[in-house]
Amino acid sequence: MRKDNWDFHIQRPIPPPANGNISLDRLIKARTIAAQIILLHGDQYEPIFDRLDREITELENANNKRNRLLKFAAGH
Repeated sequence: MRKDNWDFHIQRPIPPPANGNISLDRLIKARTIAAQIILLHGDQYEPIFDRLDREITELENANNKRNRLLKFAAGH
């Protein structure tokens, strides 16, 4: 059976981690893709971008807070 040419260009999605936590890097990549989709296909996908942007901001803030706590706990 012959496969169509487009079939070879489809990237298979990476399954989420078993613990359910998605890395900051993966969220940033998803936000980039969401921005490209909005520019190509319209504003109806903007809520997805907004959600990813909020998740990234919250995760960055949590990481910054933890780093500050570790710094203060070490006496710096």
